[in-house]
Amino acid sequence: MIHEEDVEDESPTVVELRRIRTEIWRIGHNVNQIAHNVNRDMNASIEDESSAYQAGKRIEKHLDRQQQILDHVS
Repeated sequence: MIHEEDVEDESPTVVELRRIRTEIWRIGHNVNQIAHNVNRDMNASIEDESSAYQAGKRIEKHLDRQQQILDHVS
């Protein structure tokens, strides 16, 4: 017998939210590595700044998608 909670855990919405959460975590980890390197060297290259900016844009995109999903289910 499948419990309702198990079905909800495998719903497309929950799966998509998990994927978004994982991607945001990965992006955050990369930004943290950039920040660590900048703090260690006390300077940031153009590539570091560009990577951090692009990471922020990707996080924004994922958070927007997450909000769309949450708005749809509520």
